[in-house]
Amino acid sequence: MNQTKPFTISKWDVVQAYRSVKANHGAAGVDHQSIVNFESNLKLDSAVFRS
Repeated sequence: MNQTKPFTISKWDVVQAYRSVKANHGAAGVDHQSIVNFESNLKLDSAVFRS
């Protein structure tokens, strides 16, 4: 499944969504991945996600 999305998602939107979930102590969603698990798999520059 290597298809691209028919729309773009800006880095700003991703960071804002991450901060919102983090602030709400986000629980695992339909993918069963918790915020803790997500953070452990981050391969992005940590400066991007500073609060």
